[in-house]
Amino acid sequence: MFESKVREKVLAVYYIALAAMMYYMLDDTIFVYTVIPTRQICVLLLIFSGFVSFLIRPNIARGVEVLKGTVILSAPLLAMVMVSLPIWITRQIGVHEFKVVIWHHAVYVNQVFAALTAGVFLYQFGEKGIWYNLAAILIANAMIVVTIMAESGVAVYLREFARLIMTFAGETGEVIAQAELHELVFCLGAYLIYMMVFAKKTPGHWVLFGLTTFLFLSAFKRIAMASIALTVVAGVVLNLLAKANHRKWVDLIISIAFVLIIILLVLYIGFVEAGGFRLLEEVGVNTMSRADMYELMEDYYEFSPSYTGKGTGYLSYQLTYVLPLWVQAIHNDFLQHFIDLGFFGYIFWLLSLTVLRTWFFGRNGNTDAKVGAFVITCYMLILSTTDNTLNYQMFFTVTSLLIMGHGYDKRVRKTDERLFGYIEESNRL
Repeated sequence: MFESKVREKVLAVYYIALAAMMYYMLDDTIFVYTVIPTRQICVLLLIFSGFVSFLIRPNIARGVEVLKGTVILSAPLLAMVMVSLPIWITRQIGVHEFKVVIWHHAVYVNQVFAALTAGVFLYQFGEKGIWYNLAAILIANAMIVVTIMAESGVAVYLREFARLIMTFAGETGEVIAQAELHELVFCLGAYLIYMMVFAKKTPGHWVLFGLTTFLFLSAFKRIAMASIALTVVAGVVLNLLAKANHRKWVDLIISIAFVLIIILLVLYIGFVEAGGFRLLEEVGVNTMSRADMYELMEDYYEFSPSYTGKGTGYLSYQLTYVLPLWVQAIHNDFLQHFIDLGFFGYIFWLLSLTVLRTWFFGRNGNTDAKVGAFVITCYMLILSTTDNTLNYQMFFTVTSLLIMGHGYDKRVRKTDERLFGYIEESNRL
């Protein structure tokens, strides 16, 4: 038992350190025939380390649960390929465009790497892996903040921090603006939701919550604040219903909510196509050039059930080789997927991103896991209306870990009993 605990602590230090480097080197790149994100080396090392660990000390039940969870969390990529394949064949795309398509898919393959990275933490440490990963994010973010404080002064940083909070991000100083790393703040936001919806009474929980809140507010994002407020309220209400033995109501509410969300996300495309963002500009809302970009997109799609799409990668090809240089990204994952996948392909993709994962992890009466998957998925969707969040690999790692991780230990014990008729000692903890 003592040796097992020592081994786990050594592994925890190794994985936390490697993950901290992964989160710290968000924008660093190296050139090996092509530009490769440095963090990807850490990702591959984490996945490889988990695979080696499985070969040395195989835990079948944990491995099975990780594999199933990874497949479900990677389903949106499979949906994109299934929808796009007949479109590519019908359009008879050229070799050059197909190369761009393949490269574009490499971005979405990062979702698979994210799910595998999350799976490695769960395989090695069970649900404690959720918190080891948070420790890695906090270390990486703290290193960035401490560096900024060392260069500009602690007093200056804290003064700008106070002004940022009091003006609700209306005034952002030059110093604290350096801490505004979109991907990390979105990751921290997901953890804040999880810690508030599934709050624990232990001191350690609230220490982590305090550190996470400070670093989250240092990179203040109003869309993230709004997303957190909405999803936490929804999560708390659903948990109260579940504790009052109204689990059927929880299931019904989540089902209705997803129907409404999918309808709204379809109508959102109609809003964009009808010039909704131009109307926002006219009433004084700064859309950050989105109104101009979306007007350029009007030539590439139509909002109609008869629109069948151009295949994944089509819009990326247009952005790279056809559209003006100032339009390098449209900052709207939903519009991009609608243009690529078509009306019904877009709905199919949305179902794989929302209903499938919530149903899978919340099956067999696991209402807590269903609520967790629901609120984290809603958080992801809200953020994606104004940012390319679905392209953020580290954000996908965190959301995958929180969705797959809640109730993981319980699922592993059930798998042990189903496969072997008993629970392995390492899975009893």
